[in-house]
Amino acid sequence: MNKISRDFYVKRGEREMLYQFTTNSDIFNCKKPIYKMLKEIFIKGIPEEVIGYQSISEGELLNINKEREEKGFICLADNYENRGNKQHEFVQNNFIEQDDYLLGIEVPVWSHKLKIFGHIDILRLVDNKIQILDFKPKAHQEKKAPSQVFRYGVCIAEMIGCSIKDLEMYYFDDKNCFKILL
Repeated sequence: MNKISRDFYVKRGEREMLYQFTTNSDIFNCKKPIYKMLKEIFIKGIPEEVIGYQSISEGELLNINKEREEKGFICLADNYENRGNKQHEFVQNNFIEQDDYLLGIEVPVWSHKLKIFGHIDILRLVDNKIQILDFKPKAHQEKKAPSQVFRYGVCIAEMIGCSIKDLEMYYFDDKNCFKILL
């Protein structure tokens, strides 16, 4: 991956958080809607009005169906334990270094319709299917993850003009992977 990065600072309550959006320089050469979206975010940044939207992770729990699935990418989360607050960074770096399908890391997404905003941990394109991946330590215990990952899908679908059914959405750790069912 010929990676390029751009930092975004987002105010959440009293604190300002840094997100490093990382993507592939191919976004400047490809015409697919997902690449156009990534290019626009990289060049223009996050629209000012979006910063005031509700965080995707703070939304109410939805009744989202999921199923456990075997996926090869979970090996990229191996050995994440004992890394303290660097767990996400460790897993994301593994994807940057080893995943040929990677589109982006910490990809900012939003919905003007729902007035929600967030960052996708890992965005991939596999066999022309966009995959949204959210790394969750102890994924099997997660209660909020299905709602959060579904909302990421809603945002991507709105931003590129596709059906949410055209997306694959997962949350995972090093032992478990759960697919959101639509």
